[in-house]
Amino acid sequence: MGTHELRSLIYNKADLDTLRAQALRDGMRTLKQDGINKIFMGLSDYKQLLGVVAE
Repeated sequence: MGTHELRSLIYNKADLDTLRAQALRDGMRTLKQDGINKIFMGLSDYKQLLGVVAE
């Protein structure tokens, strides 16, 4: 669904960098951040994270 700010940026066809920055401000976690969190929770390991996330 997204926040009002993010929806407004999408509606106004903002560039990807602007959308990503707003999403991060709104609390979005990247796939890499989520994978690291799962490692700390014991649900995954570093090798699995590397298999999914490219630098």
